[in-house]
Amino acid sequence: AMGFSHVPRGPQAWSSKVGYLPVDEAHGAQPHESYGLSKLAGEEILETAARTATDTSFVSLRFTNIVKRELWSSLPWEAPTSAEPLQLVLWAYVHEDDVIRAHVAAATREDAAARGSHEAYLLAA
Repeated sequence: AMGFSHVPRGPQAWSSKVGYLPVDEAHGAQPHESYGLSKLAGEEILETAARTATDTSFVSLRFTNIVKRELWSSLPWEAPTSAEPLQLVLWAYVHEDDVIRAHVAAATREDAAARGSHEAYLLAA
């Protein structure tokens, strides 16, 4: 829902629309393609549900470029150049184990979101 795009430059490039770095949960979503828009729509549905389901909490996890265990040793990746633009979102990535832990925490931690609320968390290394 952050509006990420794998396009390195041009009108679909999200990096040209970043308000500040590092990007965090407070940055706000800026989808400009259908996938990002669908993610934001899902978060808006949870915001709406939280207003009426006051005994339930809702959590959204925003993560990009999940790196599997066997590739972790190849990090950090080289910075992209104009000759070889690496199609990543501002070089952001997250280890697959951290994605698993975040899903478990979102489902089991009572402080992940207060009852009657929706919280979105950005996961990135």
